[in-house]
Amino acid sequence: MSTPHDDPVDQRGKLDEQPFDYQITKDNRVLLFWQEKHIKTLAGTEARKFIDKIETLVG
Repeated sequence: MSTPHDDPVDQRGKLDEQPFDYQITKDNRVLLFWQEKHIKTLAGTEARKFIDKIETLVG
């Protein structure tokens, strides 16, 4: 039986702390955060793809 930490991407369980967050602005840009620090802004096609994927996952 596998555990969540069998995934080679997160063997130490750091993603359990949910260090990433995002915010969608009124003009459909996406602000990405890591440990509450702004690290990247997505705009245009890149932002639309992110928004579509997030809506699929959480919706």
